[in-house]
Formats: sequence, C-alpha cells, structure tokens
Amino acid sequence: MSKIGGTYEINIGAGTLSRPIENVVATLLHEMVHYYNYERGVQDCSRGNTYHNRKFKAEAEKRGLAVEHSDRYGWSHTYPTEALLDFVIENGLTDILLNRNEESGFQITGTGPHSGAPFTTPKKCSTRKYVCPCCGMSIRATREVRIACMDCDEQMLAVA
Repeated sequence: MSKIGGTYEINIGAGTLSRPIENVVATLLHEMVHYYNYERGVQDCSRGNTYHNRKFKAEAEKRGLAVEHSDRYGWSHTYPTEALLDFVIENGLTDILLNRNEESGFQITGTGPHSGAPFTTPKKCSTRKYVCPCCGMSIRATREVRIACMDCDEQMLAVA
C-alpha cells in the first residue's frame, strides 16, 4: 500500500501477477488487510513497515489467509487456506490470467464475468481436491491423480 497524491493504492507487481491465481488472490488479500487496519487506525507493522505484528496476523487469519512467522519480517508470510482456495474455485476465479505483455501493457484474459470479456459458460476448474476418507487430510492437484494417505494407508477420494 502506498500513498499517491491524497489517496492510497495497492500495487501488485507483474511478477506476482504471473503466479497462479490463488497466490495472486492471497497477495491482494494480504495487502487489503493492511489497508483495512490502516482505515481503523491499527498499526500492524513496525521497522519501517516491514515487521508484521500479531494485529496483522489476527486480521489476515480472519480473512482466509494462513500466516507464518519470520524472524526478519514477523507474521508476514501468508498463503491461502483451504477456505480461500474453495472461495477462488466456487467463484470461478481460476480462469483469470493476469500477466504483463511488454509491448501492449497488461492483459487480462479468461472466461466469465471476472475476465472483462463477454460472459461465456466457464470451463470446469482444473484444480481437483482429494480427501482421505479416514483422517480427512486434503490435497489439491491440477490433474486427475491416484494418491494415497501415507498415515492411514487409504486411497484419497476426489471431492466436488
């Protein structure tokens, strides 16, 4: 989050936009938590806005981010939880591709109402979720796989 003139904006670099959409969503949500805290007068960082404190962690976790601690940056390492991944899939956000084309600027492509293109029926998401029928552990895969839970010695089942 940076101040431009009299307003604040969230900047996400081209390198971040070239990652999978669930990581882009997690990064955007991370930055939105900072803005949420700022609007409420909550200081969530110190050390020149690089060290994330427990106030940041609490708000980020309320919004579907998992947060890990770093000695250098505090509670700054965020990644999407299963609930956030489910939100991305359920809302058809997996077909959005954001990238930078050096010749023509940014391109936003994909299907559905989130892409900026005329609405078409979205393709089925390529991400699949598998769950162990015994312990409930889950994983995600980008293609159909046969996988077993090594703790329970059971084949994991695909879930819709």
